Amino acid sequence: MITAEPSEVASYFEEMASDAREIKKQVIEICWYMRGSVTHDQAWQLTYEDKKLVTEFIKENSERFKGSMTPVV
Repeated sequence: MITAEPSEVASYFEEMASDAREIKKQVIEICWYMRGSVTHDQAWQLTYEDKKLVTEFIKENSERFKGSMTPVV
């Protein structure tokens, strides 16, 4: 049987809650930047790796267009 200190268990659950919040944020970002071409349900069906890649792509492109006069919105 595996045992852990209460503080270790609390730390583990805090980390999981943080990860869950990050995933929810990724889903919202994907839906917003895709402007309806990806629904909320479709974004949730993406794998974790796919969500990560899409959000990285979004961030890279938003940085690329940040100083330009080309509207991204």
